[in-house]
Amino acid sequence: PLLAAINKELSAVVAKMHRTDFSKLDPMAGMGGGSSPYIKEITDKLTFVKNEILARWNVGHLGREW
Repeated sequence: PLLAAINKELSAVVAKMHRTDFSKLDPMAGMGGGSSPYIKEITDKLTFVKNEILARWNVGHLGREW
């Protein structure tokens, strides 16, 4: 159930990105040097999973590979 919940959360971010019509966005809006809000969101979720969820269990080298 835990891995399914993690997968569902990350899939929701990717699905949201696929539903976005980037042709309607201002092409200069992304020129500020920052990353996409979708990349920030998925990075934040992955960091949370690594630091708050997987850190509670002994997953050995898998936790260190990130």
